[in-house]
Order: sequence, then structure tokens, then C-alpha cells
Amino acid sequence: MNKNNASFLPFLLKNTGKYTIFLISVLIGMLVGIFILFPLHEIAIFYDKGMMLKESLTEYLYIRVADIFQGRVSLIIIEFWTIIGAFLGILFYYISKTINKNSQMIRRLSTELEKSFPVLLAQGESSILEFKSSFRWDYQTNKINKNLENVIVKTIAAFLNSDGGTLLIGVNDNNKVLGLENDYNSLKKPGRDGFEQAIISSISAKMGSTVCGSILTMFHSLENKDVCRIIAMPSPRPVYVKDGTLTKFYIRTGCSTRELNLKEAVDYISMRWNN
Repeated sequence: MNKNNASFLPFLLKNTGKYTIFLISVLIGMLVGIFILFPLHEIAIFYDKGMMLKESLTEYLYIRVADIFQGRVSLIIIEFWTIIGAFLGILFYYISKTINKNSQMIRRLSTELEKSFPVLLAQGESSILEFKSSFRWDYQTNKINKNLENVIVKTIAAFLNSDGGTLLIGVNDNNKVLGLENDYNSLKKPGRDGFEQAIISSISAKMGSTVCGSILTMFHSLENKDVCRIIAMPSPRPVYVKDGTLTKFYIRTGCSTRELNLKEAVDYISMRWNN
């Protein structure tokens, strides 16, 4: 099999159902235009003419619908109601698609919120769960290291570009809670509010403020130590990270965050978000 055909096959299989639903929506809309909207318009005409017509409403509608099949209705009128119906079908398709995505997002978020903090700690790191010791405090050098902020942002971006996930800040790789006290003390506004503001500011600066709609930040306390829990939902569009003059793209692979090169990113984006 040709390599290009082989790579196109998964895309075709993935999108066949979606295009079929779209075409069915258009077809149903066209039928609605002809057999519902057109008769409704004729009802309005019937009552507008009032006593001028000898037929009853039922007889009048039957005649007008029969005229369609017998070719006595202007082609322009048929095309008009067909187009109106098709447009409504397309509109219904996209509204339903948006509602379905939002419903999935709500269900996914509800599932994540139902997970208790101790349960998350016990699970350990995975493709949808990551632990980070701090946001900007370097435990090896015992001082502020702003480069650590980039690690947090990359991890969140990877979750957004993949299947979503949860990031716990204040927990090391051995599931030990370190807390956020050092991070708090490094901020102009210490405490949870200042920490959350710093996180959101860093995310907005490097990924754009629009991604914040796919992120939920909350805090837990264990043994008087705070841990920040960031839930990142799958993004409806690709998320890029600004790194100096460069723009980078990250995904989750197993328990790690991986940067894709240009070709890999183009292929991944095409398969995941191509509509």
C-alpha cells in the first residue's frame, strides 16, 4: 500500500462518521424546508386570503404539496425553501456539536473533581497526572529559578493538546507533599491568591489568555501544607508555547511531556483537530 494512502486511511475512518452526520443534517434540513417550512408559509397565505379560497385548510395544503410533485410549483420557490432548510440543518449540526462538546467537557470535569486529593497522590504519575515540586523554587539550589515556570507551562500545554490531565504542584516525584510555602514567599503577593495569579499570568503570557477557559485551579491542604491542583481539559484548538523567539508544541506521551518537531506537529494537529 502506498505510504500516503496508509496515512490517509486512519484520517478517513476517523472522519467518515462526522461527515455522514453533517450530510444527514443537511438532507433532513432540506426535507424540513420543503415539507414543513413551505407548508407553514402556505398556511400564512391561506389565512391572508381568508374567504377568497373555497378549499379548507387541509385541502389547500394537500393541493399545494401535491403541486410540488406534479411540477406546478415554481422551481425558484422549491430552491428557496430547500436552501433555507439546508441552512437550518447546518446550523442545527453545529449547535448540536457545540452542545455535545460542552456536555463532554462538563462530564469530564465532574469526573476529575470527584477524585479526592489523597486518591490522586496514591495513583502516582501517569499520562493524565503529573507531580511538580514547585512553581519557581529550586530545591536543589534553594533559591528562585524562574526557568521552572516553563516546565509547568509545558506540562499544562501538553495536557491541553492531548487528553487533558491534572497537575499537582507541591508534590515531588516520590508522592511526598512538599507544600508551596517557598513559592508563596517568592511572590510579591504571598498566599494562594498570589500564587494562582502568578500561574495564570505565566500561562497567559506563554500560551495566550484564551486557554485559561480550559483550565481550573484549586488548592488542597495536607498536614498544613498547600498543594495547587490544576485541571487541564482537552483544548478545542492547538495550543502553542512561546519560548523566547520560538513557538513550540507539546503533547503527553506516557508519563512525560514531549516536544514535537514541525512535521510531527503538523501531522498531529491535522489528525486531531482537522474538521
